[in-house]
Amino acid sequence: MIRIARADLDWLLPAGADLDVVTAAWYNGTLAPIPVGRLWDAIQLPKHLGWPTLNCLHRARHSVGASLQGSSYFYVLVPPGGAAIWKAPATVALSRGDKLAVPDPAQQVPLTPSSRTWIIPPRLPLALSNPTALRNAYLAARREASPNI
Repeated sequence: MIRIARADLDWLLPAGADLDVVTAAWYNGTLAPIPVGRLWDAIQLPKHLGWPTLNCLHRARHSVGASLQGSSYFYVLVPPGGAAIWKAPATVALSRGDKLAVPDPAQQVPLTPSSRTWIIPPRLPLALSNPTALRNAYLAARREASPNI
């Protein structure tokens, strides 16, 4: 039986998550739907540019907040309102009214038993990426991957 640490649950109530639904999903080894837009927004990046984007953020000396990788996409959590100012090709900004299906925060890279794995798990105080720095890093990673764009 899976044990969920208290630190892995503390961020869920401020996010507006239903703890019963979340813990049931995680106990069953599935993803749990967490509301977006209250505690954080999320930016969906193409998977092939996820790690290069995080590397560009790191090289520019910006902190990388909670983020996860999926089978097709990377998700980076940004402060609420960050999705409203987000504009970048081949990305999706998730905000209030959206939900993001996430694994138990104990599922971290390189552990990948589900379709999504945390790179940096959410824990209070919640570390979030700066959306402007993230956009600049993403665009730099895109240019490095395809210099002709």
